[in-house]
Amino acid sequence: MPTYTDITAFVLTGGQSTRFQSDKSLQDWQGQPLIQHVVNQLKPLFDTIMVVGKAQMDLPVLSDIHPNHGPLGGIHSGLYHSKTAWNFFVACDMPFINGKIIECLIQKCHPDILAVVPEVDGWAIPTFALYHGNAIKSIEAQLQLKKLSPQAWLKTIPIEKVFEPQLRKIDPDLQSFININTLEDRERALRLLDNV
Repeated sequence: MPTYTDITAFVLTGGQSTRFQSDKSLQDWQGQPLIQHVVNQLKPLFDTIMVVGKAQMDLPVLSDIHPNHGPLGGIHSGLYHSKTAWNFFVACDMPFINGKIIECLIQKCHPDILAVVPEVDGWAIPTFALYHGNAIKSIEAQLQLKKLSPQAWLKTIPIEKVFEPQLRKIDPDLQSFININTLEDRERALRLLDNV
């Protein structure tokens, strides 16, 4: 797989982790914090990786420009600081990143769109997606109106969706899109690790 020098990767650390009862980005995953595991999964693919939100990392960590505005606020902060046209965003709680899925999304980028987004079970996955820098003005408009749903925002801009049949050709069980929101999610994910 190629290493992309012209695309920046951003890891979103998320909000209060209220469902997890502690900072999920710091939960142990194979002997390291979960967020570090996610970063390590991205390193072979991207020259530039940044973290958006609160974290102590050996990487650039960007504070949210609009705190407590959810993933859309995090995407806005990343795009604001980015020096590349296209940018990949992933949540810090998605441990099973498949680089070939990211590569598939990147191949769908073209000048007439502002995002490339996978769709699973009929839902867009905005926290495992590519965004063009020009999307920032549209996000700012949403934030000013306190419209914080990434799915609703994606319906207002030109995007390219990658649908489940194509995703399953690369990742048959769609493990790339598993995220860990609760302790029960973490236990299920660890069981998947045991079965690998």
